[in-house]
Amino acid sequence: MGIVAYFYRFIHHASGRLSPLYKMKKFRTQKAFTANWTDKHDRAFGIAKVAVAEATMLAHPISGAMTELWCDASNIAVGAVLVQRQNGFWRPLAFWSKQLNNAQMNYSATDRELLAVSYAVDNFCSHIEGQPITVRTDHLPLVGSLRKAADTALPIPRRHLNRIAQFIDDVKYLSGCQNNLADAMSCIVLVCVKRMISQVLTSVPSTSKTNVSLIILT
Repeated sequence: MGIVAYFYRFIHHASGRLSPLYKMKKFRTQKAFTANWTDKHDRAFGIAKVAVAEATMLAHPISGAMTELWCDASNIAVGAVLVQRQNGFWRPLAFWSKQLNNAQMNYSATDRELLAVSYAVDNFCSHIEGQPITVRTDHLPLVGSLRKAADTALPIPRRHLNRIAQFIDDVKYLSGCQNNLADAMSCIVLVCVKRMISQVLTSVPSTSKTNVSLIILT
């Protein structure tokens, strides 16, 4: 619902069409939530997915408009969205995400967030080069990182900071509840993997599911 809330202003008749979903927010436990979920909520959820898909259609970039790069990291992936201020609203120009390898999953939260910014800058360098760009992150320790002496950092963070400094003017804080777009990108890999495993397991006989599960996990 976080990404729905972000695009609420772009969804026609959102309050009425999504009302059943918002009423479910009063249930605080998984048991109560599941017990009260009905076909009406399934239909509203389907409407929400279509509405978000329509609202997140990429905007055409406008030369000279304020452009920012919003980044986020989860335990298993990093993601970012390139946004531009158009008609008083932030509109997405491009989305990006990347799954972390086993070593990167063991990074500290700060190092994963720094990695997200570095990889995002590298991915969008052709779009952001030559114009003032601000990075937004919901990880407060990264704010002001470009103003600190890079030579005091460890080798890997130093390399990422040097890459970021070539294209980015500043790193600023964006609260987690406002950073829904980048947050969704950093979690999309896990959702896709779970869905893929579910589809594989439902397509094979029950006697083979254990073997298939072991193959997928290894």
